[in-house]
Parts: sequence; C-alpha cells; structure tokens
Amino acid sequence: MKVAFVKSMESSFAAAHARCSSSAFFAMLVVVLMGLACSVSTSGDDASNADGGGDDDGDTDGDNGGDSDGDGDGDSDGDGDSDGDADNDTDSDADGDADTDSDVDGDADSDADGDTDADGDTDTDGDADNDADSDTDSDTDADGDADGDSDTDSDSDGDEPYKGLAFWWAGYDDGGTDQCHHLDKLKLSWYYTWRSYDECPNPNVEFVPMVHHYWNDGYQLSPGELAAQGWPTILGFNEPERQGISVNTALGWWPEFVNSGARIGSPATAADAAGIHWMEQFMDGINASAELHVDFVAIHWYGWNWGSCDDASQLERHIEWAEQWGLPIWLTEFNCTSQAVNSAETVRSFYNQALTMFDSHPLLERYAWFTATGYTVDDFYDYGRLIDTADNLTPLGQDYADAPAYH
Repeated sequence: MKVAFVKSMESSFAAAHARCSSSAFFAMLVVVLMGLACSVSTSGDDASNADGGGDDDGDTDGDNGGDSDGDGDGDSDGDGDSDGDADNDTDSDADGDADTDSDVDGDADSDADGDTDADGDTDTDGDADNDADSDTDSDTDADGDADGDSDTDSDSDGDEPYKGLAFWWAGYDDGGTDQCHHLDKLKLSWYYTWRSYDECPNPNVEFVPMVHHYWNDGYQLSPGELAAQGWPTILGFNEPERQGISVNTALGWWPEFVNSGARIGSPATAADAAGIHWMEQFMDGINASAELHVDFVAIHWYGWNWGSCDDASQLERHIEWAEQWGLPIWLTEFNCTSQAVNSAETVRSFYNQALTMFDSHPLLERYAWFTATGYTVDDFYDYGRLIDTADNLTPLGQDYADAPAYH
C-alpha cells in the first residue's frame, strides 16, 4: 500500500513541477511529506525504532513522553501530569486537587472538610465542631455550651444573677412604708429576706428563700416544702453559731436539704472566730459524708474595727478563706459599721474597691449588701445606706444601682 502511495506521489510531483514555480513546488512537497508521515505511523512502526510505537521515546504509545498512555507526560495514567494518578493535578494522589494529601477538599490536611486541621469540620480549630473556639459545641464562645454566650447556663443572655440585697424591711418598714420598689430602684437581679416566702414578688428580680432555723415552729417552711413550691435555690441557716444550733444538729437536719433536690447553700456564719470555726467543722462533716453536700458556700462580712473598711483587703482575705472548698461563694451580708468608719464617703470608696476586687475571685457567684435603708435597731449602718430617709438614692446607692446586676 505504501509503495503504491509513493509511486502516485512521484507522478504528482512531476506534474506539479511542470506547471508551477520551484517555490510552489517545494511548498506542496512539504504538505505531501506530512501526510506521508501520518500514513506511515498508522500502518506500522519504523524499522529504526524498536518499541513499535512509531516514535523515538522507547514506548509503544506513539507519543514522545516515554510512557505508554499517549498523553506525553512521562507516566502511564493519561492525566497530563507525571505523578502516576489519573486526577490531572501535580501531586502524587488521585483525589483531583492540587494538595499533597489524599482527600478531595483542596487543603493540605488529611480530612475532606476544606480547612487546614484534621478534625473533620470546616473551621480552623481542632475540636470537631463548625465554630472557631476550642470546645465541642456549635457556638463561638468556648464555654462548653451551645447557647452563644460566655456563661455555663443554657440560655443566650450571657448573664447570671450577681448583685442582690439582704432586704431587712422587705414589704413594709416599721413605719408602714412600702419598700418593694427599692428592688427596681437599685436595679437588682436577686434578693432574700431571711424568710421562706416572697414578700415583694417582682418578675425582674429573683427571690431566694431561706430556711433560717429549724422548720417546726409553724413559721419556716422546710426545704422539701420550698422545693415543692418550685423554688430552685434555698439558703441554709442564718448564723447558726449565734442561734445555738450546733454543728452536729445542723448536719442531722441536712438530709432534708439534700433530699429536696434544690440547689442548696451552706449555713452563713459570721466572719469572727466563732463563725469561722463553726463553718469549718460543718464543712468537714459535709465532706466526710457520701450522702451530704452543699452547692455553694454562704458567708457574711462586716467592717467592725476601725480602719477595716479603709480598703477591701480584709474582706478579700475572708473570701480567700471561703475559697478553700472550691465551691461557688455567695456573700449574703456585708457592710461597714459606724465603729469602722466615720463618713459615708469611706463606705462608698470601700464598696467600689470591693466591686473591683470581686473580679479577681471568679468563685464569688453573688453578693448582697445589708441593707437598703439602714438598720432601725441602731445606727451602726447609717453610713452604708443605699437609700436615704427621703427615699432617694444616696451617692453609695447610686453607685450600687449603676453596678452590673448580672455577670
């Protein structure tokens, strides 16, 4: 077949040479020779090439790539690159992207999620969720829950009750004046009254009931009765060391608190030697029992001695003492007496220093000033009034109202 084709071309060349100039002849010759090369390559290999491919690369695929796939890239996969896979990229895997791993996401880690870590999600941390914090929930706040705020509850408000009031004259004072509006005036988040019932129901302010002493007097409700009414948190006995309640007696009554299912605070003792000793003995008894517990520790502190309210250092030492149990702390009474200060401005400075100090003690969960309008039994707390006799906020009261109610 090739011989006949060549003979035919020779005749054509002779005829063309007779009719055309030499330049036209040579142009036609080039075209003919190219066609001859194609004909030869499809009909068999040249005898000068030992691979049978009709080219000079040593393989049988007919290209000059040195491989057997015909794509000219040097491998045998036909994808146009030299990595040995069929994905047409320049790496050594077969996933179709240009990175060096074996997934199809286009990044350089070992999963298929499109980011640069190996956790299987689409963010840049290593925690297997789709946000950029270090916990395993679906928000971005790193607090371990999925509500989007930075606290540990299940709502999305970012707030836990913080600023409260030990409300001595809740309801009506001894002059018959309604005091309940003080809750809003002071912008509180919670309050208590040493009693088992809410005297100033307010949808914006949480009431926390207390079991002040043993509940067999017809006045106090038991922990179980309070829980049955729906109260989620219950405060324990108030200064039991001054009520004549022994540690063993309190521990004997404590299963009633535990069995209520409510969140329970310890008894709150004074910051003097007797109160400290009582609390330490009580907590030893709690920790020695597999059945008993408290959820937070309640404490009191007053500036009784001259100079004790010049700054917040003595109060801070008492908070540090209460931190030994590693539980949340509620400071349910504190103030400065007239034995410690001789001006309202000193108490105001003390409060603002204390508020700053609280930030250094994350276990301090709540605090409550004693009280709003002073203490009518004596004038010990007149410098610490939040509301004056004309029902207006004092400068200290204004600072208190302006302080964060939640944290």
